[in-house]
Amino acid sequence: IALLLIDIDHFKKFNDTYGHQTGDFILVEFARVLEKNLRKYDILSRYGGEEFVILLPDTDAETGMLVGEKLRSIIEEHTFTENDTEYHVTASFGVSAGRPTAEDNFSKGDFIGQADSALYSAKEAGRNQVALYTSAKKKKWFSF
Repeated sequence: IALLLIDIDHFKKFNDTYGHQTGDFILVEFARVLEKNLRKYDILSRYGGEEFVILLPDTDAETGMLVGEKLRSIIEEHTFTENDTEYHVTASFGVSAGRPTAEDNFSKGDFIGQADSALYSAKEAGRNQVALYTSAKKKKWFSF
């Protein structure tokens, strides 16, 4: 299973510059673009603010990264058009993946925390990036 945590880059600045109505349009269109490019059984949800989460069943880390990069590229190239005005946004992606077992004592909070850590790395690397969570602990928590 892979989890993608996605944050629209500089959304607060965008929202402050163009207004909340345009910001809301961007959020709805952003979600539509993501959903259009997922498999039927993938799960997309708004996580809060300008963050979204995607759960990719039956997906390993490498494929999760490929999906993240594909979505990042699609968002970067997409023109968000509202009332004849064009907007361009980018997004940062954090990816966590693996198969937790019953013995791992691993919670969904841990899984989201790993994706959040990777998202932070993507932002630190300059935004508009996809980063994978890696840690020595991961070997203990997951069996690939």
